[in-house]
Amino acid sequence: MPRWKTGCDGMIAVNSIFASFSGALVAVVVAFTTRSLWVHICVGLLLVAFLLFVHAAESITDALEQDDVDIYLGSHIKYNLGVVLLLISLALILFFQGYRLISSIPVVGSFYPWLRDAYWLTFSSAQGRQEYKNEILRQD
Repeated sequence: MPRWKTGCDGMIAVNSIFASFSGALVAVVVAFTTRSLWVHICVGLLLVAFLLFVHAAESITDALEQDDVDIYLGSHIKYNLGVVLLLISLALILFFQGYRLISSIPVVGSFYPWLRDAYWLTFSSAQGRQEYKNEILRQD
């Protein structure tokens, strides 16, 4: 079985966990914060992250069904962007609740590996992308 297929179950589970966390965080933010522009932005980012995680999980099942590694790689872009949005929303929540210094941790943490990976998957050279695909298409 190719390497990319062996990790699909785990990635579906991870996307599900992050989608659940994003949805729960929306409920917490709406219930326990005062309404402001920043809260609306935070809730919007969380909802987009939720949708990205759900769509990434669905893309993985589509990739398995169609035996298409390109769909699988597309799911990773969605996953990585979802994590970045989730971390930025978390930073906004912390910042506007008065935890100004601590709020920088999720922002800085989003750069590696998630933002870097999303950037590479989106803008890598055709040769670099093909080398990566050859690696994950390898049989274990």
